[in-house]
Amino acid sequence: MVVGGKEVEALNSDKGKIDKDGNASITNARATYSSALSEIARATGEMSRLDITMSRQSNQVIKAVRGGTILRLTVSQGTEMVKAGEPIAIIVPDTNKRAVELLVSGNDIPLIVKSENVRLQFEGWPALQFNGWPSVAIGTFAGKVTLVDSTDNGKGKFRVVVTPQKESDWPNIKYLRQGVRANGWIIINQVPLWYEMWRQFNGFQPVIDNPEEEEKKSTDVIKRKEKKD
Repeated sequence: MVVGGKEVEALNSDKGKIDKDGNASITNARATYSSALSEIARATGEMSRLDITMSRQSNQVIKAVRGGTILRLTVSQGTEMVKAGEPIAIIVPDTNKRAVELLVSGNDIPLIVKSENVRLQFEGWPALQFNGWPSVAIGTFAGKVTLVDSTDNGKGKFRVVVTPQKESDWPNIKYLRQGVRANGWIIINQVPLWYEMWRQFNGFQPVIDNPEEEEKKSTDVIKRKEKKD
């Protein structure tokens, strides 16, 4: 009987231990369940906030004025505030019409007019060009002046826009990319070599015919013809 009593006590002890472990597991499961409910509530709130943000951003789409590839962002991504008209990105336009910008000093700009011929040297294409001898140019490409700015860029340089005479005159667009540096030689009226060297050495302005004097000369010629008649 004594042995049987000890066995009962041992069984009761094991039962109490099992009950305690079970209660601890249940308590732990309830705590995990409560934590999961809190996570669900937090995720639901975050989802609602993201839905509101996406709804606002869908009304803030900025469309470029022309198709192209974004080269660089000028503002930080995220929640940075920008003013109306402020540039936010640099776009390389998709186009097959190419042009070169040349910066010309104010000492030479009076000589340049629209439609004058130009020889261009592009970075990456070896070329040989002598001032005053455009006929011996090697590795240069033909172009023509299409625009001359009426004012300088604030540093005494004037912008001259050059376009190809024929699109096939320039290298393929696959190899001649936008932004490549170029040197240009604008072919103007011919003068003696010694005169041009003397003019540049002394920094003199080019000799430009005065339109009023030209008009006066033409008027005098007409009057002389009338007198002869």
